Amino acid sequence: MMKTLAEQQGMPSDEYFLHLKQAGLLTRYHRVHTCCRILGLNIDELTIDSVERAWTTQLSSPGVHSNLAIEMTVAKNTIVRWIEENHTPENDHGSK
Repeated sequence: MMKTLAEQQGMPSDEYFLHLKQAGLLTRYHRVHTCCRILGLNIDELTIDSVERAWTTQLSSPGVHSNLAIEMTVAKNTIVRWIEENHTPENDHGSK
């Protein structure tokens, strides 16, 4: 069976988005996804440590405007909160 373009690119399935919508989490998922893009992160590989490293790297880049630094800090806090609220031992994969 041929994979869809979304499956080939590793995007979540339509069923996953339907589940998020029914659970009232779709808006939060999109916000977290946007925050990941701001920090250059892959939403499927998030750990608090990777978020902190990406945030530090982005902030230490030369010429970062103060408004962008604020947006990056908000993005980091949003992602960390998402990770903490959705953390279960089953999805830990050995990282904290």
